Amino acid sequence: MLKIEVKTSCPEGILSRLVDARIEFSNPQRTEEGISFTIPVQLYPRYKRLKLPSRAVLSGPLRLFWSIRRRPGLIIGTVIGIFLIYLSTFFIWSVTIEGEGSIPQSEIINTLSAHGFRVGVNKRRIDVNEVALGFLADRSEFSFCSINISGAVAHVELHPREPTRYSEKNDPYNLVSDADGVIVKLEVENGLASVGVGDAVCKGQLIVSGIMENTTNTAFRLVRAEGRVWARVEKELVFSVPLEYTEKKYVGEKTSTRISVLGKRLGPRKLPRENDYDIITSLEYPELFGRELPFAKEKILYAFYVEKTVTLTENEALIKAHDLYRKRAVTELDGATVLSENFSHTVKDGILTLTCHVGVIEDICTRQKIEVE
Repeated sequence: MLKIEVKTSCPEGILSRLVDARIEFSNPQRTEEGISFTIPVQLYPRYKRLKLPSRAVLSGPLRLFWSIRRRPGLIIGTVIGIFLIYLSTFFIWSVTIEGEGSIPQSEIINTLSAHGFRVGVNKRRIDVNEVALGFLADRSEFSFCSINISGAVAHVELHPREPTRYSEKNDPYNLVSDADGVIVKLEVENGLASVGVGDAVCKGQLIVSGIMENTTNTAFRLVRAEGRVWARVEKELVFSVPLEYTEKKYVGEKTSTRISVLGKRLGPRKLPRENDYDIITSLEYPELFGRELPFAKEKILYAFYVEKTVTLTENEALIKAHDLYRKRAVTELDGATVLSENFSHTVKDGILTLTCHVGVIEDICTRQKIEVE
């Protein structure tokens, strides 16, 4: 549609001339200088024959097209952009990983990259089945790997390998000791006890047998021994603390950014002049309509530090050693009853060594499968 603006003191007369010339018009509006209205583009030649003092203005998509036509640089850039978007559909823009468990994603990506699968690779030249099989051969902690490519995004699904259970429901097992000690209490739920309260046992010794006699005949039957056996156990825990060591003290930081396109980083990395720093990098992918674009902004953080020599007195080192003991006791002595703690320490070659003899009462049972040929 064309918008026509006419300078006139008699707008009604202009509209009448349009009707007489059989020119369709719409949206007539009074203006300060006369009247404006819109007519179809194909009727503009007929309108020009009226020779009215007017000005034609394009409206709608035609106006946009006309303004673009006068800017060839914009047209060329648009065409190149469309071509690049089309070209990028042949490449992997990003990789999403599910089911990696406790394994860092960076390790997963490095293993996939070793088999040629990474951001920026041509997806038509990748056999995802071969990549998955190679990945499983390298990473035994996973039992399943599936790679599905949707558009330019690759979805990697992993299933961690289930740890082998030490016992199945019906498998026969003995209970054996996992430490040297003296038995103080037994609670046998299934099986035949081989020791009693007050007996001394060694690590690996049979405590509760899963081999039992049948009451009806002289044959034996195999069961899964169940129960808990507590014993007094002596543990020795050793901790070492150097009297002199070097530590980092962070004194500042600096950041820089650069662009990464399809996994390729553009531009050199500008390293600081300072010699001592740690580098921390992160990638931010912009999104368009909920999909990640094939480029990212890489943020680089330089954390500057100075190395400082720390010297401890014997008493300060002893305090640090006791702190290490308390932290380890939280996990290693969890569930045990501590009866006694005897500490001693020595200093040799600039290292303080703390030795702790701990008397505890704990469950010493561990299962051992009965192998049947």
